Amino acid sequence: MFRVKRSLCAIMMITLSFVYSGCENTENSFTTKLELLFFTNLSSSASQIMLKETPTVISSIDNAEPKSSQDQIVSDDPSTIWTLFDSNTQSTYTALETHRFTIPFGRTINLKRMKLFGNTSYALNVYTGSSDSLQLVQELCVNKNVLKDTWNSFQVKDSLKTDSITLEIIPDGATGVREIEIWSEETANNNDGNLNSNLDGMKTYADLETSIKNYGANIIQKSSTPNEISLSGSAEEKATGQLHATIDVNPVVIKRAYLSYEAKNFITPVSIERRINYLSWMGGYDVPKKEGASTSADWMGLIEEINPAWLVSGGNIIEFRTNRADISIRNLKLVLVKDNGWNHVIFASNPEVYDNNDLWRNYLYG
Repeated sequence: MFRVKRSLCAIMMITLSFVYSGCENTENSFTTKLELLFFTNLSSSASQIMLKETPTVISSIDNAEPKSSQDQIVSDDPSTIWTLFDSNTQSTYTALETHRFTIPFGRTINLKRMKLFGNTSYALNVYTGSSDSLQLVQELCVNKNVLKDTWNSFQVKDSLKTDSITLEIIPDGATGVREIEIWSEETANNNDGNLNSNLDGMKTYADLETSIKNYGANIIQKSSTPNEISLSGSAEEKATGQLHATIDVNPVVIKRAYLSYEAKNFITPVSIERRINYLSWMGGYDVPKKEGASTSADWMGLIEEINPAWLVSGGNIIEFRTNRADISIRNLKLVLVKDNGWNHVIFASNPEVYDNNDLWRNYLYG
């Protein structure tokens, strides 16, 4: 029924637009208001949207050709492939030789589009399928195309179901590749807040837990071990405890990160010294308890927003240090937000304005 209504509305909009095509196209024109009215109504429920697929793992496929010792000295660093997905259009991937990389998505997606920022003299080939039966996706390939010095979009006619792609980069000339985005076509409601959620403005433990529960589609949670640590320091000697959390994603694709845990005998994150991965110690301030606040001897939830750049792919060490007695921490976890192409802006009155699909531009004026 919804599809029938949608089709009828579309026909009416096209017909009426044709009837009024001879009218002056002003800001207050009837056609403009009519198109905006239909567009707004049609976009209020679940529909096909474009969703940015953020890589969590990229594997380099070794070149099968043998290399001399001299070649090995000047060989490329495969880890630099992440500059293509770091949301920084000023960084550039360059290589001395052809490389192939496998990018798994962790689920089956409907591959629809590849976006490339700026011009490049390199050739790029995109494949689907397993390593022994790769299928070239011609529409997504780049080879001496005429490119703009902004985002360039390459799209397949019909979306392709796949759980990974293989990206082949062939150097040719001096202009490398600046940034790549992979987009899939999915069914989702772009008005319920889930797509735009990026955990901005979290103030309390309860706020964070509620947001994770309601808007968890783009959120990664990684619990630490051990589950609980206790520290008892003194004026003469501080006590230190460690927790370990492993993440399987490169931090360059993380938009926002939090430490979340329950604490006993301190009431704010800055009340205790802490550091991540042997960076500088922070905190350790004597923060007085607010009148009427719960006693610090009870377990209370605390959160702290941290810089994703402090984290590493793999094992992370979170340390706490104090000269106070009877300090306990439990249930610590890292809460990470991935970029899905929608959550740079947390709210838009018309979500399609921010879906990275410029095909809607004709309906977004006035």
